[in-house]
Amino acid sequence: MPKKGRWAEHPELLKERSREGVIRALTLESLGMNSNVIYQRCLPGGPWQRLLPGIIVLHSTEPTLRERLIAALLYCGPQALVTGSAACRQYGLRVPAEFSDAEIHMLVPHERKILSSEFVTVERTTRLPGAWIRAGLPLAPLVRATTDAVRRTRAEELVGRLLVGPFSEVAARLRRSEPSLTAVRNAAQPCHAASWRHGSISVRWQKREPDG
Repeated sequence: MPKKGRWAEHPELLKERSREGVIRALTLESLGMNSNVIYQRCLPGGPWQRLLPGIIVLHSTEPTLRERLIAALLYCGPQALVTGSAACRQYGLRVPAEFSDAEIHMLVPHERKILSSEFVTVERTTRLPGAWIRAGLPLAPLVRATTDAVRRTRAEELVGRLLVGPFSEVAARLRRSEPSLTAVRNAAQPCHAASWRHGSISVRWQKREPDG
């Protein structure tokens, strides 16, 4: 009788060793699953799907954007960052529909020998920025993410629509914080003062004279 791996006796291990149902084929093999079995389960009509080379999702329905983001991170390896319009969406920006979510743009360290594949565009960089974590996903900083998104389009109108999002959000947050800013201005020395005129933001430094 052929020997089965731990996954057959403990199928819950598959979910436990995956990231929200997305798992590396190497991880499946480490649980005793034969590579032929993995391949067969990912065939049309099978219970799983191959999303990227060596990356499996443990169901056969349409993968979600989050599952594809996780697959991209597993495929690209440690230190990889989501950037471009996919990262902008994770920051909560109103990304124009013309920026398709079918493609995921990734940043990886320059020494990482990995190629773009399927829905993932890989960009190697010698200046990998620090990660900003949103909902458990490592993202490029917002400025880098928007820059990467707009440099992939020549439509000026789309660029303007994407870039207005971050500034509108900053303006809204500052408006909500105006009472706090006033309190800080009255207490701090020197202090930050924010003012709004016709929806625009201006920031200035002002120095308070010492009391007495």
